[in-house]
Amino acid sequence: MQTEKIVIKERMIHKRKHCKSIFHYLILSLFILQTLSACGSMPSKVPSLDKAENKRRFAVTDNGMPEGWKHLAVQLDLSCMLALGDTLWAGGADGLYRITVADGTITPVLKAGKRYSMVRSLLSDGENTLWIGHENGLDRIKTDESAPTTVLMQWQGKSIGLVYDLAFATDGSLWAGTYTGAYNLKEDQVQRLSTEDGLLSDMVNVLMEDNAGFFWFGSYIAKGGGLTCFNADFKEKWTFTQENGLADNFITSLSQDANGDVWAGTGAYTIGGAARFSYQDKQWEPVQTIQLADGLAGEKVRTIYEDANGYHWFCSEYDGIAIFDPAMERIGILTKEEGLTDN
Repeated sequence: MQTEKIVIKERMIHKRKHCKSIFHYLILSLFILQTLSACGSMPSKVPSLDKAENKRRFAVTDNGMPEGWKHLAVQLDLSCMLALGDTLWAGGADGLYRITVADGTITPVLKAGKRYSMVRSLLSDGENTLWIGHENGLDRIKTDESAPTTVLMQWQGKSIGLVYDLAFATDGSLWAGTYTGAYNLKEDQVQRLSTEDGLLSDMVNVLMEDNAGFFWFGSYIAKGGGLTCFNADFKEKWTFTQENGLADNFITSLSQDANGDVWAGTGAYTIGGAARFSYQDKQWEPVQTIQLADGLAGEKVRTIYEDANGYHWFCSEYDGIAIFDPAMERIGILTKEEGLTDN
């Protein structure tokens, strides 16, 4: 990997809080607590969706939501959220916002008097610093202040472009996925990982370090898409495409379950699914693929989340959320009829 120096005043503090994970931990955990407590025992399998039974299972009140829920910022087009204390930070096509959870007050965050554009990723250091991935690079802001500062906008004199994803590594460094590669920031150094280093594509849509120290990079591009995995010292790698385990080469999300297996959400428009990878005999192998025919709400999988009870939540592009029990049997689907603001 090539290296450049940058100026970063404060040392980064490692606390592994991924923006997408935090958002779904907040929203989906509340949903499952509500549904499990309200429904009692659930059927072990739903081979075909019974809409009446599904609606009963995920009962809502007269306002169209589970009891105690309320919609926030319905009018905003959002790509990412992060809950910090009583504030919900939300980013999207038209800016970055502070949302006061108690009363729903929405306050735009400005930089040099202007709104952000295309905020795609948010990450917290666990204390009072928020990292912001947006159309023109990487910024950060102290959560008790109002003025963001620029961290990284260029590499070797060229724009790094939109920052799609952010994640901390166990060594305290910060990874940023962009259309021009993956950038690693540690103290005053920045390194770039690209196809020259083994990535399937320079377009890095999602990235993650798993609990065993393997690094995963997923691209979302028609030509050269797929999933690349490196070991901790980047001397070994595995690549996956539709030819060897993926439902589709467009990678939308990455997560790791309680067993240490890695899940990849894939798809574009009306194709895709979820793939599970397991580390066996010192090799990563694809061991399961779940698609629409297996019970997903829709073909494309946007996000995958395993909650504390071992239930897997597969969020689709257009068709809601399919929930699978620990035995990987579908128990139901959540849509607007069950309280979502959108499918």
